[in-house]
Amino acid sequence: MYNYSKAVLDSTITERIENFDKKFSFSIVINCTKENQKYLENITNSIREQWYKNFKLFILVDNENSKEEISKLNVNASTINIEKNKLFEVYNDIIKTDENDFICFLESYETLELSALYEINSKLNERDLDFIYTNEDYIQNNKHIKVNYKSNISQELILSQNYIGKSSFFKLSILKKIG
Repeated sequence: MYNYSKAVLDSTITERIENFDKKFSFSIVINCTKENQKYLENITNSIREQWYKNFKLFILVDNENSKEEISKLNVNASTINIEKNKLFEVYNDIIKTDENDFICFLESYETLELSALYEINSKLNERDLDFIYTNEDYIQNNKHIKVNYKSNISQELILSQNYIGKSSFFKLSILKKIG
């Protein structure tokens, strides 16, 4: 049986954050459609409360109501309007112009564990990585209903299913080269 235990920020972790050899910068891009606007507060809270603070937040909206809701959330974000069927053009524009080290694309119904950026920066201080994929934990009505643990990288899985899609962090310089 899976038992979730919430990560706790303590003085040891705070000191480690202050003393990281490399402090990577992250861009987090949230796609917020009108249909998923109701989840926006949860995801922005999970990002605003990250222990590791070296990130920039982009929120993509498809209607003016979302912009109004974002302004109420006390979150520092760049808000970008997207036209219907233009999402990937906006993603590509962000990739071309952004100067952070890594980028992550999320949907507004997702959240990040409060320690997520800290853990990722920790791994990046240990090894030179081009992308990091994470496990997924499905939550409904504040209950953890399904955990998707992803094993070590498997070429077969990557080629046969959407294995790395959600909550993955990609080195921005690699995406710029790909175009």
